[in-house]
Amino acid sequence: MKKTEVITAFFMFIVWCIFLRVSGFIEVQKISENEIVGWVLLALLMLLLFYGAKKAPAGDYTKEMFCLKKSKAFQGFLAVCVILHHMYIVLSSKLGYKGVLSIFENSGVIIVGFFFFASGYGLITSLYQKEDYLKGFIKKRVFTVLVPFFICNYAYMVTMLLMGRKYAMSDLLYAFIGVKLLNSQMWFAVEIMFLYFLFYFIFRFIKREKMAYTIMGVCIVAMMAGSLLLGHDLTTDEIANWFRGEWWYNTTFVFFMGLLAARFKEKLLPWIKKRYYLCLSMLLVLSSFFGFMSKRLLEEKGYWIENMFYKGYAEKIETLAFQLPMVVCSVAVILLLMMKITFYNKVLDFLGRLSLEVILINNVFIIVLLKLAVVNEALYIIAVFVTTILAAMAIYKIKLWVLDKKDYWGRKYYNK
Repeated sequence: MKKTEVITAFFMFIVWCIFLRVSGFIEVQKISENEIVGWVLLALLMLLLFYGAKKAPAGDYTKEMFCLKKSKAFQGFLAVCVILHHMYIVLSSKLGYKGVLSIFENSGVIIVGFFFFASGYGLITSLYQKEDYLKGFIKKRVFTVLVPFFICNYAYMVTMLLMGRKYAMSDLLYAFIGVKLLNSQMWFAVEIMFLYFLFYFIFRFIKREKMAYTIMGVCIVAMMAGSLLLGHDLTTDEIANWFRGEWWYNTTFVFFMGLLAARFKEKLLPWIKKRYYLCLSMLLVLSSFFGFMSKRLLEEKGYWIENMFYKGYAEKIETLAFQLPMVVCSVAVILLLMMKITFYNKVLDFLGRLSLEVILINNVFIIVLLKLAVVNEALYIIAVFVTTILAAMAIYKIKLWVLDKKDYWGRKYYNK
């Protein structure tokens, strides 16, 4: 990577950090509580993301900017951020933690938004480019999520039981078949499988294109509305029920936007390229505005204002009205940056292939190794990453064996 490319990449990273700071997603003062760990962690994340990155020629754009291989590599970086986000959630709730990981407190919603967008975009792209794509779709898409979901589900269940956690037998039975979640952070797998099923049945049996998109959009909005109306399950903090919580609906619509982006990309991309810097500037401003407003609403009203006698629907809708546009604009900023810079190296490629397994299994080790966090924060972070990645590799190989994908690490996996 040339010197000018490094400088450009660093500059764009700083712009992104400024956006996060302005919108309230980075609390800079908290890093000072443990400066060495904080700055080393940020430096390593920058190295992971920008090592091997390539800037498009002046006035041009990256080739295959949204191809599966490059998108998966970037999702590998996001998977690392998910681990740090989950670490902060557990540490803050269990130990009252206020250390360097605080910068990842509000990152989860943007990360999930990108995953949803990439999933929707990939589905439509494959549907239009691959002949008979929907043939065998359930195995190719749903089972690819279902297999690691159950492996990680059982791993978490056994771990909690061995640690002495007590559950009602009925809850264990429901959790065993996945109808309830002992690990609430596995909700993403359930929802993405649900969206895959919707996509398959709608686009398989509805031949009129506009009608298929319309019905898909209506179904997604109905999912969001139903989840919002259900509210949180205030009777327990141990067992997570499907669609009970704002995380089930505050980013779901981005999946539909991914479908639309893939459908209209031939018209969208030329329009965006003519106005690239204007679009990027406006989206940064809008992201900051919506981010600031959503953070303020989350602190003053938010999704958790409800109690046994008041559902707080008005406050939830108001918060969603600012948080969802923030996610959309933030994902759009990331996509625009990817049009100018290709984030790819062998480590990101490796992590990208394991991203689903990493997201699903990391909470096991975050909890098991929790006592280590009290002794040494840096050692705790390292231990969680090492154990999570090793476990994710094993689960990934089991998944490929179950699904009869013989080439574990080669190109055949991408082409299936």
